[in-house]
Amino acid sequence: MSRRGSQAQNFIENHLRDEVTLEMVFIPGGRFLMGSPGNVENFAYRKTTAPSDD
Repeated sequence: MSRRGSQAQNFIENHLRDEVTLEMVFIPGGRFLMGSPGNVENFAYRKTTAPSDD
């Protein structure tokens, strides 16, 4: 897999309830590794595919 840099497109969803706000980031279609950096015990990255709108 390769890395590419780009500008993030984000938006806020607050239609759930008044006290709930979700900050979302658009992920373009394609394959990527999903996970979290850091020292998490028994953690593994996983390959993920997001569908594209093509």
